[in-house]
Amino acid sequence: TKPWHRSIRLSFETLEPRQLLAAQFLITEFMASNTTTLFDEDGDTSDWLELYNAGDEVGSLEGYYLTDDAAELDKWAIPDVALRPREYLLVWASDKDHVDPLRPLHTNFKLAAEGEFLALVAPDGQTIVSSYEAAPQLADVSQGLMPQTTSNWLIDSGSIAQSIVPADASLGGSWISPQFLPDSQWTEVVGNGIGFDLDDEYNTWIQHDVEADMYHTNASAYIRYPFSLGDQYFDSLELHARFEDGIVVYLNGTQVLKRNAPVVPTWNSSATQSRDDNAAISAETFDMSLSASRLRTGDNLLAVQGLNVSSLDSDFLVAPQLEATQVTYGTSQFFALPSPGRSNHLGTGTPTLLIHNAT
Repeated sequence: TKPWHRSIRLSFETLEPRQLLAAQFLITEFMASNTTTLFDEDGDTSDWLELYNAGDEVGSLEGYYLTDDAAELDKWAIPDVALRPREYLLVWASDKDHVDPLRPLHTNFKLAAEGEFLALVAPDGQTIVSSYEAAPQLADVSQGLMPQTTSNWLIDSGSIAQSIVPADASLGGSWISPQFLPDSQWTEVVGNGIGFDLDDEYNTWIQHDVEADMYHTNASAYIRYPFSLGDQYFDSLELHARFEDGIVVYLNGTQVLKRNAPVVPTWNSSATQSRDDNAAISAETFDMSLSASRLRTGDNLLAVQGLNVSSLDSDFLVAPQLEATQVTYGTSQFFALPSPGRSNHLGTGTPTLLIHNAT
């Protein structure tokens, strides 16, 4: 396992000035008995803790303190490390005392597996921002805050879809841009499902039938899903796609996903392989979090080139859903699946109960 230092968080390209909320720092997870979960840059299984910016504004941790002693709240000063909204920072509680902000950070104390006080303290050296009175810890079980997630469906079955079966290469790559304005040759419908099926097996998922345009004519269709966003930050982004047979996906003009597609798709490309009908109607989930920096405040576009295995094939389907998730943190829990640098998994109230449930 590689040592964690910082996580990738989701941000928007902002088109307008925002009214920002202050940075809000939390200790969201820690491990006081690390035997196999994570290795630091020296190859040691040091204790670790995770800091998180739950606010909407970039903030520096400079001047904040970490401590395991309620009588010494300013025990270890955090250097000048900025955390963007929804960004995590892993700090090793190793007693190695490394404070170079360009390298993994190590406190000047270790965590006690038998349980002890742990706190993040404000720059005044007195105000406790986030703290735990830790219970006895089990090996490779972390403790932290239970996440509560809120899903935001950016594209679903009620979204607008704009589609065309291209007759030639004249559109080039213009159609994948949010600024592109479809003309009268495009069809706009309410509903995310575009396709056809001579055997009527996909009809549940199809809002616009393109059999007349595609069958015996072209194996490719272009589909645009415009959507708008306000001033929001998300912690994860997933694409849930039903498709037959291939897809090339673009987010605000940049290719972000390709399945069963040629290396360089053209206006009349075919899928590189066929998909089973049962697989096609079962939504496949793709983690799009690393591409979410393409999102912006205002107008956005998910564009999909749908690919049939042949223009003679009897069915075709593209029906994507785009889900963005926001995470807030609540009560302290234990986690059998530690997740340093990421949102915490479902936990349980006590380590004893956790082990009992695991068996």
